[in-house]
Amino acid sequence: MIKFSFPGYAGFRGFVSLFFTITFLSSCAHTKIVNQGDTYAEQGRYELAMAQYDQALQLKPRRDETRDKFNQAQLALQRWLQTINDAADVAYDRNQKGRALVLYGKVLAAQGLGENPHAETRFQELHKVLSEQSLLMVKASYSVPVFGQNLETGIDDIIPMPDDYTGLPNQREYSFSLEEFDEEIVEWDEEYVGEYISGSQIVENPEIDNLQNRIHRINREIKELRRDRKKYKHRIKDAEHKIAQIEKDRNDNPGPLTEEEYKELKKENKELKQAKEQLYRARGKLRKTVDEIEDQEDRLYRTTRHLAETPATITVDIYSPHSYFVTHSAYTLKGEVRITTASGTLVLPLEVVDKDSYHDAQPLLNLDADPLIHISPKALNAELHASARAVVRNFIRDEVQEYRANLLTSAQRAIGLDSRFEKLVSYGLSGREGVSKRVANQMEEELQADYGAAGEFPINKLLYGF
Repeated sequence: MIKFSFPGYAGFRGFVSLFFTITFLSSCAHTKIVNQGDTYAEQGRYELAMAQYDQALQLKPRRDETRDKFNQAQLALQRWLQTINDAADVAYDRNQKGRALVLYGKVLAAQGLGENPHAETRFQELHKVLSEQSLLMVKASYSVPVFGQNLETGIDDIIPMPDDYTGLPNQREYSFSLEEFDEEIVEWDEEYVGEYISGSQIVENPEIDNLQNRIHRINREIKELRRDRKKYKHRIKDAEHKIAQIEKDRNDNPGPLTEEEYKELKKENKELKQAKEQLYRARGKLRKTVDEIEDQEDRLYRTTRHLAETPATITVDIYSPHSYFVTHSAYTLKGEVRITTASGTLVLPLEVVDKDSYHDAQPLLNLDADPLIHISPKALNAELHASARAVVRNFIRDEVQEYRANLLTSAQRAIGLDSRFEKLVSYGLSGREGVSKRVANQMEEELQADYGAAGEFPINKLLYGF
């Protein structure tokens, strides 16, 4: 027979209470989000208002009032986006490519790809042109057997120069070469000392002194504990005597008490209480002391027995020194990386070293022979080439950082807001890091001052979002 069980009233009441609590919290969150959206709408920041209303609709999708507010904010944002699209066309016609790129990017970010083919076409056109003008173009000539194929591959924020060097600010032409010198082998000896067992001898067992010292220490502790035991026994005897005396005095005066006798009785009661407390404490300490004495006596017995079983002498090994020589060998290959740029030639010394050591067998030390093992000249030469490649790639990375730093400096020194904005866009496109948060905020403030704050301008996303 299948039995069913149903929650009682208390369980149902708890469920209802939880339901109303969740509903209340959801309502509070919904109200808070809508209020924040209203604040943004009053400020004319319709894109942020839409985001708040949309979040509120996720909680309560049937709220018509919230839906109306969302639609109103969306309509206001669409009107604003049309002005941004028009402003982008104006900037495009004025050859303000950086400003036009950001404005078209804003339109596409808000409307989505495929919704505005005109803006999308121009954004892609501008992004291609500005990226080619902003990214560092590199043309490098080098020996493939030395530096390997595709030396520039994997270095961020550069593009290969498609044609010959024409002197543009973002073009760099480099020539890399490696001059190799003769290899050099240097050897030197170092004396090592080891120990081996050369014999044995009989010596006094040091454990005897340790055990005797331990026995002496235990005896001293037992002596102190016995003094404590005697002291606590005296305290118990004194307390018992005092208690008996007070109780005897009470029995000798059974009749009515005078005022003076009553005061004396109160005093005796206090003394009786103190005597009993003293007796209780003394008995407790006595028990503890007796236990400790038993433990120490047991420890003394075991230690004494251990001493009796310990031999007076032991046999120990005799260690003697044995010296031997280890020969260290360094196989060195040196070279120079020559980097030729438009401003001159940079020479960077390079060195790779293969070190090893060797020695003969040392039977006394149970040490096997360690032969000399050097890598082949071909392998060492390959290491030199790999180091040269790493040096050159680091040089190019440093050039990128210096180039980007110069772009930022040029933007900061630009005369006029329009010129500075164009140069900041170029700086942002010159590296995957984009512009710093401070610069991005500054650019966004300038755009909102010109076109209003109905929408946001996340600069780095607009530069790299499409």
